[in-house]
Amino acid sequence: MLMQVLRQALRSPAPRLLARHVLPGFALLVGLGLGCGGNGLGCGAGSALPSDPAPWGMPMEQAIEGGVQARITRPGFAKLTSLIPALTQGLLPTQAAPLCMGVVQQALKIAGTGGDVRVCNAQCGAGTGCPLWVDLRKDVVPPGGIALSMADGSNPVVNVDAAFDVHVDVPIQHRLCLFGLCQNWQNDCAMRFDGPATHINGHIPLAIDPVTGKLIIEPIDLALLGLNFSASNCGLLGDVLDFVLTVVQAIAKTFVGQAIVDLLRPQLTQLVNGFLPDPPGLASRLDLATALASFLPPKEAALELLAIAGGYVSAQGGGLNLGVIAGANSDRDPTTRGPRGSALNHEPSLCVPARPPYDLGKAPFNLPLQPQRLDFTLDPAPAFAGSPDPVDAMGQTQDLALGVSRTFLDQLGFHLVSSGSLCLQVGGSTLMGLLTSGTLRALLPSLGNILEDPKAPVLLVLRPEQPLVFRLGAGGVPGPGSDPLLHVGVTDLRVDFYGFLEERYVRLLTLAADMDVGINLTPSMTADGLPAVTLMLAGIDKSTMQVRVTNTDLLTEAPTAIGKTLGSLLSVAVGQLGGALQPIALPALMGFSLDGLQIGRVQTAQDDFLAIVGNLVRDPNSKLGLLRPAPPSSLARPGTAGLGLAPGGLVGAARPWAPVAVQATIVDRSVPPPEVFRAAAAEGRVGDGDTPSITLSLASAPDAPDSPGAPGVIEWSWRLDGGWWHDWSADPRPTIADPTLLLQGRHGLDVRARRRGDGRTEGEPQRLAFVIDSTPPELTIAVDARQQAVAFGATDNVSEPAALRFSWSAAGATPSGQPAMTEPAPRSSLSFAEAWAATGGGREPLVVIALDEEGNQARASVRLSSLPGFPARLSGAQAAGCGCDVGAGARPGPAGRGAQLALVVGLLALAIARRRVRRA
Repeated sequence: MLMQVLRQALRSPAPRLLARHVLPGFALLVGLGLGCGGNGLGCGAGSALPSDPAPWGMPMEQAIEGGVQARITRPGFAKLTSLIPALTQGLLPTQAAPLCMGVVQQALKIAGTGGDVRVCNAQCGAGTGCPLWVDLRKDVVPPGGIALSMADGSNPVVNVDAAFDVHVDVPIQHRLCLFGLCQNWQNDCAMRFDGPATHINGHIPLAIDPVTGKLIIEPIDLALLGLNFSASNCGLLGDVLDFVLTVVQAIAKTFVGQAIVDLLRPQLTQLVNGFLPDPPGLASRLDLATALASFLPPKEAALELLAIAGGYVSAQGGGLNLGVIAGANSDRDPTTRGPRGSALNHEPSLCVPARPPYDLGKAPFNLPLQPQRLDFTLDPAPAFAGSPDPVDAMGQTQDLALGVSRTFLDQLGFHLVSSGSLCLQVGGSTLMGLLTSGTLRALLPSLGNILEDPKAPVLLVLRPEQPLVFRLGAGGVPGPGSDPLLHVGVTDLRVDFYGFLEERYVRLLTLAADMDVGINLTPSMTADGLPAVTLMLAGIDKSTMQVRVTNTDLLTEAPTAIGKTLGSLLSVAVGQLGGALQPIALPALMGFSLDGLQIGRVQTAQDDFLAIVGNLVRDPNSKLGLLRPAPPSSLARPGTAGLGLAPGGLVGAARPWAPVAVQATIVDRSVPPPEVFRAAAAEGRVGDGDTPSITLSLASAPDAPDSPGAPGVIEWSWRLDGGWWHDWSADPRPTIADPTLLLQGRHGLDVRARRRGDGRTEGEPQRLAFVIDSTPPELTIAVDARQQAVAFGATDNVSEPAALRFSWSAAGATPSGQPAMTEPAPRSSLSFAEAWAATGGGREPLVVIALDEEGNQARASVRLSSLPGFPARLSGAQAAGCGCDVGAGARPGPAGRGAQLALVVGLLALAIARRRVRRA
């Protein structure tokens, strides 16, 4: 009975909770947050890596121990450990919901004579058994019945101290038997066993597996410090059992207590070892072909990603330092693997040049080789090892620091290209239908000689030739002259322009570019309210941008002029790719979320790190009663970095999402004529007033402070046509002259607001629809023989044919001498008679004007006599042929037609008479 009671009491408290949720879990989940966010590329989108090479299926020459580094500071660790009492109390059985121990029956008979004793045959909850419940003793181990401490050093040991009361009611029954005949069961009594202030101490060693490098939990060292069981009720029987338990208590710390511990230790060790996943992190092949399906990447596009908690683990200053083994790889055919260094481990996509992956042991990386595991190592950066801990603007130590090395980012850049994931197509379906022949003809007029239909689609096909290279900048407040936090170096990116001609796509030209794309990272929120990091476009550095153009045989413009004109459109393609990246969700852990995020750069002699720091806050939806960290005076024994917990108060609750509503209007549109913005684009002058732009008036909800300099000043961000979000700005009247506006058509602008730097106040975006169009329609005039009419045909880049209006000349002239024009109307044809009347009987040309929805005009003038198919009886062509004038004005009436007939008859009679004279 005693063994069973202790086993049930020790089955669920602190040791396994700590091992499962607190020590490895949070640091690992945060580390993986950059790879498992809400952008469609999360862990759930992956498949298992191959079994070779061992241990993870990832070529270890592409793995970096410490490629990602995490630090949970002393306050952060205290917050995490404050989770244990609440979790434990919630998992332990209570008197209202006890644990039911099974029925036990013992026979005490010889030759069928004697008796039987049965215990626990009573109602217990919804079943039968002895009810057992446990209460944590907060007075013995304050504040919640469990205390944790951890000494500094490598492979730290976490000490667990727990005290609890154990109670069990044991109903006892007996029956007497004589020669196999037994009477009915008799209820004797319900004995109460109490174990007040039962005290245990555990040690959970954290270590690194020397073979694989992963974080492991060593066998638990468990000691029984106090065993205070007593029995009551049942009269003399209770007194006898109480005496027995007193004897057990006296010797519990010797061989009996040790025997109990030896029985419990294997069970707890097995439980704890089963809590960590294998591997403890992410080893997956992410299907980027599916994630980027709208851009039609190669079907084999995938990225192999490794992020395993391990490499190193240590404690310093009361906090926990944890490394992450990070790696990336690309392999077109993962079913074929070879030995270390084999090309079969890194087969590139067929859409990119084949090149070997980076040798991390050579320049410029020069990482030392780990001799046992044959991967590479990065030393723990001081900023992620407690030297010093990160602080906020008020000088308070923050709870968490996470670092992602630039070397690991460069690895990602290499394998993103090698995997074919950037061999993409950007067309009308991904750019609101803006990429058409008509939009590009406004920039390259000779394109009209090839693609007559202005609605013909145009496709941009991206072919990266070199890996992406990352560089970390200073970051800080965005603005003119600021240095973006992240620079992405793009070299020799090939972009093929295809036009749809004769039922197939034909390559029009090839553009190759080198550029530096600036990106800032900002705290944000996901759609479901999780804290996140959003990548925002800071811009493309024009001073470093170089463009080369080839394959222009079909065009008349010079390649250099084409390069200058279309170079601005590269930012359109970049923006569309960035628009596919959703905010990267940072994980929540057992009732904790992140707040107060700061994102910056950390530099060491060995590498640069992208740093994310923040504080742990309680999820307001969590039902856990989390205790606040204790003051230093209540810490554990001297000489250790103990972490006590003080009663009263909760860990700060996460601030609720308080979105700032945006009020945005377009107050001005500037749309220069095509020849003006075409010349500006050819000279690289986008945004100087000669290219299309819009001006906004921005405000926030009335209760949000938006005056400059006020606390919580409002800032805004925008994106065009679903592309990349642009940096936050406090300018309430910005003018946007993005190169995307060079593509004339219908655009969509999203605008959102927040309080400065506060991702939890980021509001829902407001969509503004507008049109950029200064190109007139293309107008044709032709005869429709079936309808006996002169038809006006027109096509426009933006307006649909049904939305076009036409105006034509009327008889007579205006005082200025110009032909009088009718009011514009959707009518698009004139009957022959109407056309004849409008031209004064064919004497004047027919003038037609086509207008699109924006008022752009196309004007054409034609003489009816030159229109093939216009009836000659109205045009006067025959009269003109014989030098006669049939007159002007209205068509000839019956009298006129009779005179004409008499004239013809007279001429015929004259000819006959003349012929007779000749014969005579």
